[in-house]
Amino acid sequence: MQSTLAVVSLGTIQKTARAVIGAARRPLVAVIKDDAYGHGAYPVACALADMVSLFAVSTVDEGAQLVHGGVQKDILVLTPPLSAEEAARAKARGLVLPLSSAPVLRVLMRAGRGVRAHLAVNTGMNRYGFPPGEAEEACRAAKRFGVCVEGVFSHLYEPSCPPALPAQERAVEEACARAERVFPH
Repeated sequence: MQSTLAVVSLGTIQKTARAVIGAARRPLVAVIKDDAYGHGAYPVACALADMVSLFAVSTVDEGAQLVHGGVQKDILVLTPPLSAEEAARAKARGLVLPLSSAPVLRVLMRAGRGVRAHLAVNTGMNRYGFPPGEAEEACRAAKRFGVCVEGVFSHLYEPSCPPALPAQERAVEEACARAERVFPH
């Protein structure tokens, strides 16, 4: 029987991250969900800690493991919490949660004041997120309930399609401008 072996080069991951940062000229969010896609979330996080602005994971448990391991960068959980208890666990560990809908806001507010969030914006993928025009209203509601929106994110549905990309980027920029009216830098 044949064995499969994967060799992960943290140096190559770092080199790739530097190239992305250089090309984008923007801070990098390293998505290391699902154990960094099988590459090892903790070693990848340690290798990239000085290069990225924050990490993103799928679940509160993934984020909690990184915090427990000593990762000190902010960690955004991409999957909305299903309960106030899950949101409270995230809050206790300093994790950042997605604010992706009115029902999710209700879950976040039940976790108590001081929950940190990033506003999820729908730029056309239509999985989740607020339409850009609703970003300010969503942020005002969050602020009323003590949820602090610290950032805005989206999942670009077609980043390699030249005709689609500018509209998606404008949608994110619009949502950012609206969110900053409520939560200035």
